[in-house]
Amino acid sequence: MIEKADYVICSTPSYISLDCPKCDDHIEIDWKKVEGAFGVNLYYGNCGAIVCQNCGHDIELGDAEYD
Repeated sequence: MIEKADYVICSTPSYISLDCPKCDDHIEIDWKKVEGAFGVNLYYGNCGAIVCQNCGHDIELGDAEYD
């Protein structure tokens, strides 16, 4: 009899998304661009700040969540 094993489907991040706390614009940034700036810390959150592409406000990156 063949036994079953649970498995995980793994994926590579393609972008991060967030809403600007000042202008409420929805922002999507290419993963490679932000990974180049923050490295592996990007996976854990609280790793630095970005600039809103709409209003120019500095946004501190908080906790990371996987979707």
